Amino acid sequence: MLFNWLAHDLPLPRLDLTEGKLYTVSDVSLGILKSLKAPVQIKLYISPVDKMPTSLKTLEREVMDKLEELREASGSKLKYQVIHLEAITDEKESAEKKLKDRGVIPFQVESVQKDEVGLKLIYSTLLIEYKEKPSDIIPRIMPQTLYDLEYQLISRVHKMTFDEKPEVAIFAPVKRTELPADLRSTTQAAGQQEEVEDDFHTATLLVRNNGYRATRVALTKESSVPDKASALLLLNPGPLTDRQRFEINRYLRAGGSVVVGAEGFEYTFRREETGIQAVPEKKALGINALLEKFGVKIAEDMLMDESSQVISLATGQTVGPFAMEMPVLFPNQIVVREDQINRSASLTNRLPAIFYLWGSALEVAEATAAGLGLHQTVLFTSSPKSWRMPFTGENLTPQNTKPAPGSVSTGRFPLAVLLEGQFPDAFGGAPAPKWAEADAEGGPKMENAKPGKLLVVGSSKAFSEELIQNAGNINFYANIVDGLTLGQDLVRIRSKVAPVRDIRKLSPAEKLWYKFFTMALVPAVFLVFAWARSFFRRKEKEIYLASRIGK
Repeated sequence: MLFNWLAHDLPLPRLDLTEGKLYTVSDVSLGILKSLKAPVQIKLYISPVDKMPTSLKTLEREVMDKLEELREASGSKLKYQVIHLEAITDEKESAEKKLKDRGVIPFQVESVQKDEVGLKLIYSTLLIEYKEKPSDIIPRIMPQTLYDLEYQLISRVHKMTFDEKPEVAIFAPVKRTELPADLRSTTQAAGQQEEVEDDFHTATLLVRNNGYRATRVALTKESSVPDKASALLLLNPGPLTDRQRFEINRYLRAGGSVVVGAEGFEYTFRREETGIQAVPEKKALGINALLEKFGVKIAEDMLMDESSQVISLATGQTVGPFAMEMPVLFPNQIVVREDQINRSASLTNRLPAIFYLWGSALEVAEATAAGLGLHQTVLFTSSPKSWRMPFTGENLTPQNTKPAPGSVSTGRFPLAVLLEGQFPDAFGGAPAPKWAEADAEGGPKMENAKPGKLLVVGSSKAFSEELIQNAGNINFYANIVDGLTLGQDLVRIRSKVAPVRDIRKLSPAEKLWYKFFTMALVPAVFLVFAWARSFFRRKEKEIYLASRIGK
């Protein structure tokens, strides 16, 4: 007690023994902070401890520990202060209105008080200010997001040092709802907008929420790739014209970063008397004509893998107010597990499992890439128990999706490949093709040559509305955007997360062994112990009786 009293205010160092140094400030963070031309000001707006729910009473201390660690490591380049606020429901309060205009807004959390579950309005927001730049915020700081706080803070500070926000161009076609002519004219007359189905709406929002300018482009004459775009995302690009491929090649050759996410097949499900069948539909892979010039191609065969996951389908039936669902398992519902991910690459270091639904394999021509001077990095592969099936047009069933002698090949197939280097002019120096036949001429030739980056992922579904909320998918997507826009060093901060140690998939023999161990081996140990104890007790009895008879 005396030692604690004497040493309680001394700046004692912390010893971080965790794998990956989870509680140690990253060298990248230190480099960014020490390179600032002026100190960055951090304000933590948070409710007082006595106004917090029980589960959040330590939140302020935990956030302050991280900020204090960054302050000490950065010298004088980071300063912070804590401002306690109580949520006021009266919006006439001028101070609260000013904070609301800056993005500091209270939010509701679940609270247990007096044996009742209720809702409580609290503040927990970080406001970041640097020089004369517009302030940025990290809203809703919660215990679940503390592991990523250093990355969220440093990445925002780093973006604030730019003259303007980095721009990310996204080419992701939307599906328009087909309406009858009379209904379409009625909705237009009423001033209603045409409904569209956007599979990558969340993916676009995530780019904006992470401090970028996200621009949806159509790759047309009126909506081409912006000159200042830091990255171009091609998500499910579908069929492409020669001019669209030329624009992609021109941007890539000029030092741009391009991400391609596309698969060869779309699947729907049909219920038959024999069970559920998957109906494959071949998709256009117009990007392949360009990719194969660089030594990579999205395979046109169907990819199957024993490392798959059950998905639930709506049956259309209801029980009262509840809709019934049916679990379905096909080997094309692929899951990329931790042992299939390249941990030496910064984009995939410490990623949890990725749901690679209906994805395709990639065909990599190493000789072609090497001949062009392009460096290849495979980010993750399928499992050793995967195979490719040629497309025959027939529906898939649990029986005909098993590996057969007719399968193309078996083994680990590349699923995501990163190419880096100086990309060639795939059009051989020819002028740009015309956007349309009516155009008088095409466009300029490719000129400025700088090293660029090309990331090819054989699945756009991995970034769609249904799957991007998965932990592995959203982290991989964020790593892609940040790594190809700001540099892969920054992604190393996010890689400081607790390692995932999921139980690997067991073989039938291993399952049988564990069943035997839990059901038979432990009882057998007790039986052996009981027999041994009985045996030695009998021996003791015999020795005792023999000694008595001897007397």
